Amino acid sequence: MGVLDKDKSGFDVAGYWEQRYKSGRNSGSGSYGRLAKFKADYINGLIDRFSIKNVVELGCGDGNQLSIIDYPSYVGLDISKTIVDACNEKFEKDKSKEFFLYNPESYDVDCFRRELAISLDVIYHLSNDEIYFTYLKHLFHSASRFVVVYSNSQSLYRGGVNEDAQYIRFRNFNKDVEQLFPDWKLIEVEPNFYPFNPSLREETSIADFYVYALELSEQEQVSWKESDELYVSIQKLLNKASVSDEQNQLILDTCKDNRAVSEKSASQIFAKIDEIEKKQIDSCFNKYEILLKRFFTLEDQLQREHESKQRLNQELQEKSSEIDSFVRTHDRKIKDLVKSHASEIHALTRNHETKIGSLESDLRTLKRELTQIRHSVRYQVGYHIVRARKSWHGALALPIALLKIVKRRMAERKTRSTGANVDTKKAKTKLSAQTPQESTNIHDQFFDFVARHPESRILKSRAIIYGDVSPNVLDGSSIWLTSIANIISSDRPTTLLLKDNIANQKVVSNLAENDNLIVVEPKDLGFNAPLTPEQATLALSLMYSHCPRVTAVITRGVDVGYEVQKRKEFSGAFYPYITDFYEITEGGFSLVESKVTKLKEVALNAKAILFQTDEIHRKIEETVGYKVDGCKLPPTIPDEIGQYFLPTTDDKRIHVGYAGKIQPNWGVEELIDEVGKLVSLGYDIKLHIATGKIHESKKGSSGFVERVKGLLDQEFVQLYQDLPRNEALALVSKMDLVWCYRDPNLEDSTLELSTKLVETASLGKPCVAYASEINKNFLGPDYPFLIRSLGEVSGIIASLRQPKETVKKELEVLSNYVIENYSFSALRSTVSEKLDEDTSEVFFGKRIAISGHDLKFIYPYITHLRRQGADVGIDPWDWGSNVSPDVTQHYASWADYIFCEWGLANAVWHSKNKKEGKKLFVRIHAQEVRKKAEKFGHAIDAYQVDSFVFVSSLIREQAFELFDWPKSKTIIIPNGVKKNRFFKAGGKIGPFLGIVGIVPTTKRLDRALDLLEVLNERGWGAKLYCKGQRPEELPFMQAPGRRQELTYYEELYKKIANNPHLKGHVIFDGWGNDVEQWYKKVDFILSPSDNESFHYALADGAMAGCIPLMWPWKGAVETYTSEWVVKDNEEAVNRVEFFLNASQHAIEDFRLSSKKLVSDKFYENDIFRLLDNNFLGLKHEEK
Repeated sequence: MGVLDKDKSGFDVAGYWEQRYKSGRNSGSGSYGRLAKFKADYINGLIDRFSIKNVVELGCGDGNQLSIIDYPSYVGLDISKTIVDACNEKFEKDKSKEFFLYNPESYDVDCFRRELAISLDVIYHLSNDEIYFTYLKHLFHSASRFVVVYSNSQSLYRGGVNEDAQYIRFRNFNKDVEQLFPDWKLIEVEPNFYPFNPSLREETSIADFYVYALELSEQEQVSWKESDELYVSIQKLLNKASVSDEQNQLILDTCKDNRAVSEKSASQIFAKIDEIEKKQIDSCFNKYEILLKRFFTLEDQLQREHESKQRLNQELQEKSSEIDSFVRTHDRKIKDLVKSHASEIHALTRNHETKIGSLESDLRTLKRELTQIRHSVRYQVGYHIVRARKSWHGALALPIALLKIVKRRMAERKTRSTGANVDTKKAKTKLSAQTPQESTNIHDQFFDFVARHPESRILKSRAIIYGDVSPNVLDGSSIWLTSIANIISSDRPTTLLLKDNIANQKVVSNLAENDNLIVVEPKDLGFNAPLTPEQATLALSLMYSHCPRVTAVITRGVDVGYEVQKRKEFSGAFYPYITDFYEITEGGFSLVESKVTKLKEVALNAKAILFQTDEIHRKIEETVGYKVDGCKLPPTIPDEIGQYFLPTTDDKRIHVGYAGKIQPNWGVEELIDEVGKLVSLGYDIKLHIATGKIHESKKGSSGFVERVKGLLDQEFVQLYQDLPRNEALALVSKMDLVWCYRDPNLEDSTLELSTKLVETASLGKPCVAYASEINKNFLGPDYPFLIRSLGEVSGIIASLRQPKETVKKELEVLSNYVIENYSFSALRSTVSEKLDEDTSEVFFGKRIAISGHDLKFIYPYITHLRRQGADVGIDPWDWGSNVSPDVTQHYASWADYIFCEWGLANAVWHSKNKKEGKKLFVRIHAQEVRKKAEKFGHAIDAYQVDSFVFVSSLIREQAFELFDWPKSKTIIIPNGVKKNRFFKAGGKIGPFLGIVGIVPTTKRLDRALDLLEVLNERGWGAKLYCKGQRPEELPFMQAPGRRQELTYYEELYKKIANNPHLKGHVIFDGWGNDVEQWYKKVDFILSPSDNESFHYALADGAMAGCIPLMWPWKGAVETYTSEWVVKDNEEAVNRVEFFLNASQHAIEDFRLSSKKLVSDKFYENDIFRLLDNNFLGLKHEEK
């Protein structure tokens, strides 16, 4: 007996068939072969007999049998959209056929009514009661003359049918038709010519034809009675008279129970059947005698061959042992030679590369020095004196040349004395002691590396991968690193940055040989190895800046992810793979608080998170408190895994294998003990163990290492050390049983799936694993090799003497499933779709250089441009000087468009060195019109600038007063503001003030403190949250010229400490890239500054649902609205108290109106379009 009907009543019929067809499967065996022909012959005869002109079929399936049925006019409906689309495409040229989606809730009976309604192999698939009765009603109401049902009309399950399947349910539909549709009469039942036979499942069927009629003419009258059921039963028996199984008994029981047929008639029928069977038995007996004689002859031949084979096998085994020993010896020698030569070649190659790089660097240095010499006064004077000595022409020209040199040098001195000249000397990059040496500029170092690689392959990269894992230790983490590199590089140019320099080939040998993949070691960029998270982030930033097509930076590890998310340049391109935010202690699963704090910022600033299992995804969302977009990336197996499907050994010996590290609680010690016991009982077992290291207990020395080493020396154990992954897979593929057991505490607590388990399952090998929930979800709850205790191992190994065929079949099915869902090619499209979201090629072929020093406002636009197909490189500058003249020269030549973020030293240089055919744009914020930076504006060659972009009208007016810039070349495009995912809707509010950025003194922290003090004097218990670095934490504030400013802050700190209305009410939250969530604890966002050009935090806070308060800095009303302005502290206090006393409805309205104001004027996507269209002249294509 199968699953109870009530267990199937809620089955999702539509979902099942849609998924089945979407996965590429067909309608089933009933629509193919001889069953399809049987159905076609009967339906063609019925159409001809009753002159039927049009037909509707509810459940058309894949349409295979339609080609052999002659429908005059046909309409097919199906519940699966996938199959309806496929049928429309398949029969596109056949105008007699139409196909539509069947929706039970909106089915229009009148629209689809035809003379004949057909249901083939559908009824017994409708396990859902609601859909079944709705379907019957639609079927009979869709017919005007006849209904044909091809199904089984018995509620009893048939033996051998897959009755446990949720999509099969037997029903006595004939009784349901009699009750529900009394006007319809059963006029004919045609038994199946191929009744169901369990041994021929694909060629037989449980279904018969049932024909119902609404009205019949006198010529069409057909008599049908209950007693005719016997005819059907007997006909089935005759159809399969030569078959003897449990179905015959069921048919005979039907005959005996039917009393409407005389005993004589029944006897005649049975006699006829006996006669048929007797003839067949006689024929079979004759054949049997002939075969028996042949069998005896063959048996003698086989006996002789067997004896001969035994002798040959014995000789072969003796020779094989000799050869095997010889081969192993020579193989070991060859491997040692290969390793030795490979190491020497690798060292020589690296040595030559280093020398070549050094020579190239020396050559560039010589060229620069030669250029400086040629431009020096001494060189130029000497050059002209030599010319004067050689000819009288040179002597005459000498005074004029000397006069020109003097004039040029005086002009240079004059320019320097006015302070308008820009220092373009190479700035010394501020680096830690572990970054490239201070004498080497990291940007120059990167381009030196590019020069050593032909065709600059790294510059074509679209993705950069970094894992905080060693490339020299083979484990699950390093396998992930090579797997993700192989997957990503299979469809896009990719750079893999390694944490450490390559010391061996264990890990990197797993990287596919692929022109799309380039591997970068720390030493290639001048870094000491291994990289710290901070160094890795600097290296990633370097490559991201100069690889103009990168739209995805993929990292592994919370610590490095945290450092990456700190830098705004990765906005919209950051894809962290996260697993290490928890640990397994003796008490089980435990979150690591230091990691959780970092995880929250990583999740907040990631474009999407890559997660290994659904359990990790759920735990991350539970930890951060909101939905996190992501992409599932489970442990993967190489596409060429099939090459490891090696046959197990032919001998009778049982081979058990383990490949991986050995440590306490992983059961390896116990495995050796159990195998040893079985060997002592006479079992022929060989235990193969491949490992690189034996780990001691975390608690300290326990003798574990010594005990295991002693166990490994036993005769039945064969040890393999430091096998590469491919060789380990080859070893596992030959095993009869593979050990994948791990510490139960780890297995019950972990959120991750074992890579080793996935690999072994893909090879179709039985693997012993702990019965954790994750393992059961992967292998199946009834997987026969799951254990809860190590004591179960002996029984499993002993059972391998006689492996069951059903187990082999299950392992094969599991292997196919794993290969289909966990291979590189299977996951490629999933990952690629996630990385390519929101991308296009609108700007393909456009080269853009972004030049500047502080690019926090423009980084999102850089990501936008790259995701739309543009090549965007970053030309690095300091505030008043050049970081790398060579790099700047490169971008000046390479780029079609040069975008100077800030009109400072960068804009001066590019305006004076602009090349023909290039476009130059300069974006002005606020500091450019202040006294300290005014010199740069005067030095910019405005004639060479194509457009000046201002963030506000006020700054543009001030620029016009200072500089001689043509107004026709100016445009106003403000900064863009993102939507906030955590907008505070509703009207709840508290006295919680917030300010973002308190440096420099013009930010007026004192005003915010005055507001807080008065509110608390009035008993509000207000708090002030200050987001950003404090002045003492900023290096530039330690300069001698900043002493007065530091004094200002020190006085404020004293005030906070001594004033009871401030002490404990001012919270310095520090810097962090979590401002989007920080706004959740702030209800009033302040802008008490003396001056601002835009004040991003004010708009950002309004988008989060904060109430903006801004003091009347110049341009405040024009930028935002007078409703946000408070003229002094008294008005600020009154404004806060007004909202604290306001109705929730009024507060909610104000929040929504403030958000709308910012969104309408400054929404980031709209600002990007303005920049695209008006600034770069790049038009978006209409979609």
